[in-house]
Amino acid sequence: MRIQWFLIFVLASGSLSAQSNRYLFNDIYSPRLNVVYNKLVIENIGHHSQKVLDIFKEADSNNDHKISFNELQRFQNWLVRNFKYKQNEIALHPDDFIAQGGGDCEDFAIMTCSMLNYHV
Repeated sequence: MRIQWFLIFVLASGSLSAQSNRYLFNDIYSPRLNVVYNKLVIENIGHHSQKVLDIFKEADSNNDHKISFNELQRFQNWLVRNFKYKQNEIALHPDDFIAQGGGDCEDFAIMTCSMLNYHV
């Protein structure tokens, strides 16, 4: 779990050149946030409930319509404090993650990617 969180932090912070790695990951690069988004996550997440959208909106704590590294870090810390790690066999939609009170590594990562995608 820590490795996935670390990769999200590194890509979001720009410590790795996300643009140079975009073909390696076969993902989409967002120059505004310097973040790579997985195409499969974007295409398969679908619509979100109002509760999930409200959570995503709150991640932008200063309401500047951008997610800073500090806001990303606060969002992930909030996820870890409020949701439990629960092993499961399938990737959870953010609505299911909230309803079930947590999920595994990929579910935490999907929540973070979905939030970032919401703010693009």
